[in-house]
Amino acid sequence: MSEVERSRDESPGAPEQEGPVTTGSASGIWRRGFYMLLFVLIYGVAEVVLGAVGLIQFGWVALSGDRNERLRHFGADLSRFLFEVMLFWTFASEQKPFPFADWPSGSALEAAGPEAAGSGDRR
Repeated sequence: MSEVERSRDESPGAPEQEGPVTTGSASGIWRRGFYMLLFVLIYGVAEVVLGAVGLIQFGWVALSGDRNERLRHFGADLSRFLFEVMLFWTFASEQKPFPFADWPSGSALEAAGPEAAGSGDRR
């Protein structure tokens, strides 16, 4: 293992390495390219949905003074999904995101800290 690979593996917060890149063959890289293009389309749709969730949540808070928990959790899960897509795009992960893996859930709000988890001033 080279010095660069070793330092990247040991850096805190870096995505876990899932083994060697599986696209070593010519057909493997083109297959991955196909998945990358597919995720470009999925990402575009998910980005619009995330924007809509943000606007709806803003309206909800403006009218009721409180956050909608279902929207909050869905927004966090969708954000995590978009992050997983970006990891796949940049070869930081070999794991294909949803629908080829489980839908991400839960950890995005916990990782964001106590404010995202619901404590503190809501306005």
